[in-house]
Amino acid sequence: MALQQTNMIDLIAQDPETSEVVLGMVELRPWDESDQRMFELQEKVNAYLSFALDGEMHHHFPQFGGLTVHLRLDTVEAPSPRAEQFIGIIREQIAFQGILFSVQVVPDLEEKMAAIPAGAPASGCCGGGCSCSEPAPVTAETGCCGGSHGEKGHNEGACGCH
Repeated sequence: MALQQTNMIDLIAQDPETSEVVLGMVELRPWDESDQRMFELQEKVNAYLSFALDGEMHHHFPQFGGLTVHLRLDTVEAPSPRAEQFIGIIREQIAFQGILFSVQVVPDLEEKMAAIPAGAPASGCCGGGCSCSEPAPVTAETGCCGGSHGEKGHNEGACGCH
């Protein structure tokens, strides 16, 4: 899971200390100043905002209804100056929707991700959804789907409705 997988929600959880719903994104690559990396970050954030604001999160996880949404970027190193500036703009813009954004530097993130057993349920969830009412099952191998059935990146029939 990484920023370049823009159609995937990497992690969703409720923070027991703050009662926020945390939508986590993971970046294992070193930061660079490329336009491509900024585009990936923008697309990933847009997918998360769509998931949170368009009702899909509430549909699949009604227990999170009414909670503050917190987007969190977990990364192995501090973002580059250009990325940090862009993140500041993101924070400012999504604050108008009452959504928080933070960055957490976790130097051993890659080892922690590798320690997740194959086949174990992933923390992620489908972002983009299905036309049916059933959420698609997610495993560490398949990750999440994105878009509706038949779109590129979606596991056709993964939710069991087709």
